[in-house]
Formats: sequence, structure tokens, C-alpha cells
Amino acid sequence: MLWTNEHATEEVFSIVQPPAGAPGSAGGEGRDLALVSAEVPLRYVIKDAAKYDRFAPPDERDKILTAVAQRMLIRDMATLSVDQILGDGRQVAGRHGAAAAEQDV
Repeated sequence: MLWTNEHATEEVFSIVQPPAGAPGSAGGEGRDLALVSAEVPLRYVIKDAAKYDRFAPPDERDKILTAVAQRMLIRDMATLSVDQILGDGRQVAGRHGAAAAEQDV
């Protein structure tokens, strides 16, 4: 069951667009927003070990990469609707986010 599984120790919410057709979703004054908490695995491949070693002290590397990934995730999720994130569009959104991450990092 989805709701009985343990989550990350600290839930972080992202602001996303409301579902299509929801009151306030068309823009203008009083625009509605939705909040989504998502656990997104961070996977990366080190292509140049020497550059990675120079990137940051060993105890800081994961923190920096995680912070960059969270920033990109928040930026990208803000452009999507809650329907796209939780519904059929989540696979497309995931591929889009992964492609953007590869370009930014």
C-alpha cells in the first residue's frame, strides 16, 4: 500500500500547477497551486574520476550533487501540473528531467 510505506526522513514539498480544469488553473488573480512531495532517486555516473576528485572534498560531493539535483527538480516540477506528475505523464516528465540534468551538470 502506498500510504503505509516509510518515506524519506524529511519530506520536501514542491509547488506545481493545479489539475487542468481546477478553479484558478486558468491564471489571473487568485491562481491556485498544488503541493507534491516526491521521492526521486538520484543516480549519476562519473565519467572523469580526476575531475570528480577535484570537484569538492569527498565529504561534500554528495551534498552538492543532491542540492543541484533538488534545485533542478523543483524548477522542472513547477512547470508541470499535478496530473502530469502523478498521472500518465510522469514517465515523460521523468525523462525530461533526466535530460535536463545531464545538460546542466
